[in-house]
Amino acid sequence: MKTNKRISTLILYFVAALLGLFCDSSTPVSAAPLPAEQFAVRNVVTSVAVSPDGKYLALIKRQPRSGESILEVFDTDAIGEDPFRVSHEPMQLLNLAWIADSKLMLSLLKQVDEQQAPSLSLAMSIVDVKRERVRLIPEPNPVISSYWPTVDHRIVMSLPRATDEADANAAAMAMPSFDSIFSLGRIAPGIRSTSTTDPVAELVYGDFRHATSGTTSRFSPREYFGVNLRTYKKLRLLKLSSEIAQIEVDGDGKPWLGRGVDTRTFDYVWYVPSGENGEWKEIFRLSMTSLEIFHVDGFDVNDRDILFVTATNGHDKAGSWEFNADRAAFGELIYRRPDADVVGVRYHSNTWAEPDTVTGLVYYTDKEHVEYFDASEAALIEQLAKLIPASFHLTISSRSRDGGTLTIHNVGPQDPGSNYLLRNGTLKLLGGSNPLLSSADLATMKYLRYKSADGTTVPAYVTVPHGAEPFPMVMLLRHAPDTREVVDYDVLAQVLANNGYLVVQPLLRGTGGFTQADANAAIDYFLKQGMADRDRIALFGWGYDAGQALQAASWTPQAYQCVMAAVTSTPAVDRQNSAWLPVASAGEVNAPVFLVRSGMTQTDDYLAALKKYGKAYKVSSLGEQDLAYGEKLFDDRTRLFASMIDFLTNHCGPGGL
Repeated sequence: MKTNKRISTLILYFVAALLGLFCDSSTPVSAAPLPAEQFAVRNVVTSVAVSPDGKYLALIKRQPRSGESILEVFDTDAIGEDPFRVSHEPMQLLNLAWIADSKLMLSLLKQVDEQQAPSLSLAMSIVDVKRERVRLIPEPNPVISSYWPTVDHRIVMSLPRATDEADANAAAMAMPSFDSIFSLGRIAPGIRSTSTTDPVAELVYGDFRHATSGTTSRFSPREYFGVNLRTYKKLRLLKLSSEIAQIEVDGDGKPWLGRGVDTRTFDYVWYVPSGENGEWKEIFRLSMTSLEIFHVDGFDVNDRDILFVTATNGHDKAGSWEFNADRAAFGELIYRRPDADVVGVRYHSNTWAEPDTVTGLVYYTDKEHVEYFDASEAALIEQLAKLIPASFHLTISSRSRDGGTLTIHNVGPQDPGSNYLLRNGTLKLLGGSNPLLSSADLATMKYLRYKSADGTTVPAYVTVPHGAEPFPMVMLLRHAPDTREVVDYDVLAQVLANNGYLVVQPLLRGTGGFTQADANAAIDYFLKQGMADRDRIALFGWGYDAGQALQAASWTPQAYQCVMAAVTSTPAVDRQNSAWLPVASAGEVNAPVFLVRSGMTQTDDYLAALKKYGKAYKVSSLGEQDLAYGEKLFDDRTRLFASMIDFLTNHCGPGGL
């Protein structure tokens, strides 16, 4: 693979000179658990980024109780002085992106009052920092697809596309996921991976998860326009056929990839431009029912016919491959591991100078790892990792055009999220996601492997509380067997660990699901390690795995003192499907059940059955899906955490857990 290897040696010098500035400032660990409110705080400081010329620094601050959000823009050489502030109340600020030296764009979440019920929609505004002006873009649910690094008043914007006149209104309300407002390749360096679009999961787990690209996994059709930010006029760039739902554009605003769905064959289809007349050529298709992995991450800047693709390509583990677009065929294997999937690519940290340059490949084992092709990018991250306290998942979130000013984001088991500015040899802490928690308050995380019932090696993230082993244990399942668990800072695990529970999150892909034999294999491993207490073990299933947990509530013999389930979304299956919500087996439940609901009705039948058979259960509600507004957000998180601990302490079997 060919890549450009350019970096400022001055920055490396600054970083090296700063080593040793931080010492261990840990405070004594309190024996008493922290109040649930301290964990309920949700991302006080987010979206930190410097302007292309390095003169300004912008960030979004959120008031955790009310949900009020404010844009603050500072002079990078006068961070302590009063900033320029923008509020879009009652709309909530989600994210920001610099698009010129003195202009940025804000993505907004607004509530739309409809006749039947209120719903949510996305909006966007342009902020002129120099003139202190704000202009709201009128179109619904816009997405920035690219900008031109060499022309600072032009962007590419995509809007929902109606395939015919009848569904025009539906297209206008086709909201992309919250984290895909800004296309990742040009705006925010990092990996391309799919984040949750479940509003309740976002409510609990926060919004600093890995960003998606500007094309969403739902393949909803979109139109693409060039926008002149001086005149605010837009011009349609190209008209796509009905088969191509979305495109990717490069750093110069030129389309290089298209995606869509063939509704006749139910295949996902990928395309590349062909010729000069706006034509497209199909290069790959994959059945919607296939378990194979295939996604295009980028292209070789020295040979645009070579695409970088993450794919299984007939193997057990996904690797990074060259894919020849001209021949529509796989080329050389770039990188693959026997123990973990490659999940995406890392782009160059300087997205202004190197908007399309891929510098490394990302995989997860005990944490995020990057296999770099660019030695200077690797050296910069390595030096920064030595600087940042509790360094774990570290990214350069923005960088000036000349490379001399950087913002850095870190998140990990002992850091809910922190942001730093590096400028003129000085590193400054700008703020964190949760200022009420310190590293000393948070539990450590181990990455262990054990054998499942069929002999498969199962990796697991294990959050270990302070204190002496053995601990009461909670097995936390968050994903379906064919998906990937990635842990950096997991607030549910930390709340449980802070109250003395060992939290085990197994990665069950390839084990055939969560069976009683698999559960016993996991329990036996942690008992033999002396980490878990045999008589105090519980199961917690989140989302898809709520059904798995409720199935386990009827096992005989019963491995758990109690079972917890968070039903946060409706799977694409019949509501009576016992593989998801086992209403039929409610009469066989032999352990207390704690059910978390998100304002939906799918759990009514199950609750009615538990009541009919006289089974022990507790219910906690997360409210409706529009909890991005007001005090409900804070209160629901607090109530969830407090009721969860109360159930484990007082209702999880005889004497509690």
